[in-house]
Amino acid sequence: MARFIVRRLVGMIAVLFAVSVIVFLVFNVIPSSDPAQRMAGKAATPTLIESINEEWGFDDSLPQQYVKMMENIFTGDLISYEGRENVNERIVEGIPATFSLCLGAAVIWMFFGILFGYLSAVRAGGRLDQVTGLAVQDRLREPAHPVGDRRHVQPGRLQRHQAQRLLSRRADHHVHPPVQRRHVVQKT
Repeated sequence: MARFIVRRLVGMIAVLFAVSVIVFLVFNVIPSSDPAQRMAGKAATPTLIESINEEWGFDDSLPQQYVKMMENIFTGDLISYEGRENVNERIVEGIPATFSLCLGAAVIWMFFGILFGYLSAVRAGGRLDQVTGLAVQDRLREPAHPVGDRRHVQPGRLQRHQAQRLLSRRADHHVHPPVQRRHVVQKT
């Protein structure tokens, strides 16, 4: 179990590092124009662009710029290019809107879940029950994360009994993993 947790943590760190590098490249390298020029606007003077380069460190090498960006992220000093606002403050300002969207989505999902559950129960074995049953089984067989082995089932290709058998086998495997027996040779 400890090896599994360590593997997951190492994988998480690798993914976070890769995402941070990609975000850095998207905002600082991929655009064809100078970031200081973009920040200064169309009517920028060379002195203004030079002062922005010095202030934001755009005249440093790319690895130094990346390290500076990561320091700013971890210390909470990251400033947006556009409005020159503190990013943490903007995130905190957006929490109520994000929470209301999550709450609204949960209410909508609950409404439709209860509605289809009720309609499926009223006409058990009917067409709606079969369709919703397969849809639920399709979602249950997937891991909670988007990365995984998708070779085992192709959605829409299984009959209901095949999907149930597959799910019961997978559930049994997770609850009771197969025991590996070791053969011991006794010396006589």
